[in-house]
Amino acid sequence: MWTIQDEIAFFENALQGGFATKKDIFYEIDKKYLAYIPKEVKENIPTLQSRNSLIGSYTETWCQRLLESVAKKFGLFAINGVICEELGLIKSSRVI
Repeated sequence: MWTIQDEIAFFENALQGGFATKKDIFYEIDKKYLAYIPKEVKENIPTLQSRNSLIGSYTETWCQRLLESVAKKFGLFAINGVICEELGLIKSSRVI
């Protein structure tokens, strides 16, 4: 369901929205900014933690849009920021 276009949209929205810089969401390898570390790169490059909350927020909205039409068919709502301890969605896990 998540397509390459969704991936591109995430990066474009992060940069154009002004809430992330290239260094926040891309790896700088050999003077290039890359979304992922190529398999042939043998350096030990730490995982980018700075984009975790950005991806969490973006995918929560992406999922809400995806499930909205299904929810409506059952008279339900697809919303962001839900706290439901039975599902493990606790207050401290919310993306702000």
